[in-house]
Amino acid sequence: MNKKIISQIYDGQLYDRYDLDVRLKQYDVHQEVNKAEKIIAYLESGSDAMITKSFKQARFSLFNSLRKEGLKNLLSFSSKNHWKEDSNALQKIGYTFFFPEPSVDEYLSAYIVQNKIDIIYLESINESNLKVLDFRFIIHIAKIHNVLVVVNNTQGGFGNLFNPINKGADFVIADLKDVKPLFDINVGGYVVENVITQIKSKVEDIITGNTLLGSIKSKRVIEPRKRLVRVTSGRESLDEIILDVSSKYIKYSHVADTLTDWLSCHDLIMDVTYPGRKSSLDYENTSSCFKNNFGAILKFKLWDQDYGYAILNGYMASQKPSGIIIRSDVSQKEITVIVRSVNVTDVLAYFKKLIDLLRKDLEYRHQLSLQQNEVKVWDKLRQLSLRELVVPPYKYIH
Repeated sequence: MNKKIISQIYDGQLYDRYDLDVRLKQYDVHQEVNKAEKIIAYLESGSDAMITKSFKQARFSLFNSLRKEGLKNLLSFSSKNHWKEDSNALQKIGYTFFFPEPSVDEYLSAYIVQNKIDIIYLESINESNLKVLDFRFIIHIAKIHNVLVVVNNTQGGFGNLFNPINKGADFVIADLKDVKPLFDINVGGYVVENVITQIKSKVEDIITGNTLLGSIKSKRVIEPRKRLVRVTSGRESLDEIILDVSSKYIKYSHVADTLTDWLSCHDLIMDVTYPGRKSSLDYENTSSCFKNNFGAILKFKLWDQDYGYAILNGYMASQKPSGIIIRSDVSQKEITVIVRSVNVTDVLAYFKKLIDLLRKDLEYRHQLSLQQNEVKVWDKLRQLSLRELVVPPYKYIH
């Protein structure tokens, strides 16, 4: 691209060579970001998309814009803990949060009317308990009352596992902190907008394709020295990385499903939670929403939730394999596994090693406990006097 074209792009101003090089890089980044956003919009079946540095930024940008449209009452099916980083900021701009009871499905329509709900917020898979809600029912009720539906599709695999917009959601957001190839280049989240949302009240907006995200992006400035995406020579383009990563989610799901079955067979494991298990109470919802691939996240608990949990945590902290993200919930004594590997053999080998180490440690502790108990018994016997050990003489009954 020559200086003449660049001068037209930047208001006809001419720049020195250094400044021109900086603006060339900036222009390249804008082009790359725009192309990547079109790819994400296509994958999630939306009309427009916006990528951001973090999930927090993506969610706040969306809700801040919706607030300017007059929306303020937010019904969240995620827990208060899910909002701990954003709730204060959103409340400051006028949002009121509503956290319904689990049985709200029975009276959802009345709840929306009573509390004047403007937005419903859902997760494709609730990361705190791996529950999957009845999206068809909730979105149907929302449409009746002209309520916007925002779905956190972090576990939906860029729409490859679950596509909320196809179910009628208005906006989709996603957290990419666990997607290392993207997070490493400052892409931490995205927002996708449906073709027609409830806020597109003007006919001309629908005809011309104007979007809420388009208005946000029109004000976006990507500074040359502080770019949204780090451009490094010799790497794949951003859209190529997105296509590559998104295509692997079905395989991630298969690995997670296999790992669930494998863990369920072990006597040290008390319980395994996975949305795709037929024994799950939410299996009907999961099978109706997900495309025969039920996500790459699972949770499990040990029978020994004290010593065994502590030991396993220590092993996992010292041996962190690539392609597996492990998080521990100390309060629930529960371990969360997020699969980011397509190699099921490596994943199973890692957990087999963990379980074998844990079993040996527990067996050693059991043997040590028996020995200690035996020593205590003998010490007690030594303390007893001979008189206490003598059996009373047998009394004959005449």
